[in-house]
Amino acid sequence: MLPLIQNHHQLKFDVNEVDMDLGVKGSHGFVGLRNLGATCYINSLLQQFYMNIPLRKGILNGQIMITEMKAPLIFDNINAVDSPILQRKMADHTLHQLQLVFIQLQESVKQYINPHQLIKTLKGYDGEVINVVIQQDCNEFFNLITDKLEQDQKFTNQSNLIHQILGGTLVNEIKSLEPEYDFRRENEEPFLTVSVDIKHKKCLEEALDFVCQGGCS
Repeated sequence: MLPLIQNHHQLKFDVNEVDMDLGVKGSHGFVGLRNLGATCYINSLLQQFYMNIPLRKGILNGQIMITEMKAPLIFDNINAVDSPILQRKMADHTLHQLQLVFIQLQESVKQYINPHQLIKTLKGYDGEVINVVIQQDCNEFFNLITDKLEQDQKFTNQSNLIHQILGGTLVNEIKSLEPEYDFRRENEEPFLTVSVDIKHKKCLEEALDFVCQGGCS
């Protein structure tokens, strides 16, 4: 994490690229994310990721793996990446760009930051870059970014980070209702998200309880 912090504070800005209307962060100490058109669904999820302390620490301390080489290269220290070719790959590296967003949210004195470089690294399942002026489904974006992070973290020291912190296991149980037939079978399925029916439910807890209710067929 320290190299990321050092890089952030040593960064030299082009005066022509600085938005002088950004202002400074408030007394609450939090930094916002700029809405690039219709990216509120992205910003809300990134802020939830950031406020999850174990996930934030895991992302910031994660190794960077560069693929598309003769062999995957793994870096513990981003300052070791001095090759122009590797630096260009880092610009398109989702995990690294998320690290930079987290560091800016933690260290910046600005009122908000621009996550455009991170968004540029994310392509939809159709292979197209995310269109920032079109509102999209947050759950679909969650699946997209977690899939990409898992790819980036493969073979690194945080290869199972996402499922360790955000995941769970759904257990489907089938058993006989007839006392004379002693039959029971369980099937475990890992998950990152759960779809719940909130119609006619008083609260989220009630909707989650409904998911766990048994049924007959």
